[in-house]
Amino acid sequence: MGNLSSRARRRRPTEEKSVSGLLSLEDLETKGYDIENLVFANCGAEGFSYAGSMRVLEKLCLLERVKRFSGVGTGAIVATLLAIGLDSKELQVAFNEHLQNVQNDDELGYESFATNYTEHYGWNYGNHFFDWFDELLESKCFDKELTFLQFYDKTDKELCLLVTNVNKLKLEYCHPKTTPDLPIKQALFMAISTPGVFAPTKYGSANDVSLYVTGALTCSYPVHSFDGWFLSMDSDDSFLNKLESPEMFYMPQVFDNRSPKTLGFFPLDKQKESSHVELVERLASANADLKTPRTTLGLKYKCACQNRATLAHKFSQLKKACSTLLLLAEDLQDDQGNIPLNSFADKVFCDKSFTKSDRLLFPEIGRRPQDLNAFLLTLADEENSISQLRLKLFIQSKLLTLLNQYSSYYKTDINNLRSYFETVFDTTAFSTIELSKLDYDRTVGIVCRHVGPQDVDFEDDDQSFLYRQGWNATVCYFRNLLKPTDDSSGIKSESVNAD
Repeated sequence: MGNLSSRARRRRPTEEKSVSGLLSLEDLETKGYDIENLVFANCGAEGFSYAGSMRVLEKLCLLERVKRFSGVGTGAIVATLLAIGLDSKELQVAFNEHLQNVQNDDELGYESFATNYTEHYGWNYGNHFFDWFDELLESKCFDKELTFLQFYDKTDKELCLLVTNVNKLKLEYCHPKTTPDLPIKQALFMAISTPGVFAPTKYGSANDVSLYVTGALTCSYPVHSFDGWFLSMDSDDSFLNKLESPEMFYMPQVFDNRSPKTLGFFPLDKQKESSHVELVERLASANADLKTPRTTLGLKYKCACQNRATLAHKFSQLKKACSTLLLLAEDLQDDQGNIPLNSFADKVFCDKSFTKSDRLLFPEIGRRPQDLNAFLLTLADEENSISQLRLKLFIQSKLLTLLNQYSSYYKTDINNLRSYFETVFDTTAFSTIELSKLDYDRTVGIVCRHVGPQDVDFEDDDQSFLYRQGWNATVCYFRNLLKPTDDSSGIKSESVNAD
């Protein structure tokens, strides 16, 4: 979510009337949209896009019908805020307050670093977070120590927050069925606790206490939360009725049978966009506005895209030149795979298949055969020849250098201990349970382009961009993928406009 030198600033909530490029809702109706479960992926600053998505659900009268909320990491914050009754506008205010608390917490001073790590195993142990969340609960007429079961009894809504049990090395689900007496605020702090940045939470029975951190270590997108019987509150699905052995409790089969009533939200930053092209094309096919704003982050992203495009073209040229160079070498190699230096250097400059443009891609070749010969001598195993392997390794190094330049345009800057921990965590998250193509039909993929998890200090136009992306991605989902069914509920459908 950023670093100590980057301060989250107060922002006014974005409203749709101030955002250009929003897709119209006039062709959408609530009839048949049977959605009861909302799931939110882990994210960072991209979480502001969820407000645009939720505004669409409000306009379509769908948010009020949701009975179950699930989230992990920062997505757990969004799931909890919506569950306790915040609307899309209040969500933006509270989410920004959360970022401010995380970024500006006095506990993060370097003078307390050693003490916090020694005593709490983490830098931030949550005092400001708990004060902030207590106020939110009381503002919605809930007790500060509200438990999962109490919340379920009061609202008939289920909240699921994913956490990692460090001692047992496993993912756990905080929910009225599994942790009825656990205070929601305690589970929420577990769910957002990035190791190193936040102190782990000790929780369990007297003889079985474990340390808990964010569930995003093992699952960044819990779209399966309400599949199968595991978290079902139906009496027929009780653990007493379903579990035949202790091992069964830990088997993935407990989430078999996908719920058709689940809708998940998954932000696609610049790193993930290329892995989920179909979700991006969903927006493009609806002529959704994907234009990047001319902000500091936006211009940096555009520059990176242009540089990557240039390098991609250069890679294509270099690959062709490398192939030609190897073909020239193969014509000269002896039975032992060695290539005579003088003959190879002469052929590189004389053969028309290796052009002047090709030679410019290899500064080492020089302007004359003698220059190339002198360079190859530095690589050669023998005085007058070079092995095919040595030549291939040299050529391959040219490609690898270019590929490293290509990837560096999207790298994350690490300039202090906090950003180091968060970047390491983001790196490990790439190997977690993420978005599968099998779940595209129940996922709103939000293209966040230039705003990444740690880009907290973004501008107002970036916030409007995120809002628009959340809105448009949700509209595209309903237009293109959700198949309306016959409405047997008796609820009258109404057309909803975007103004």
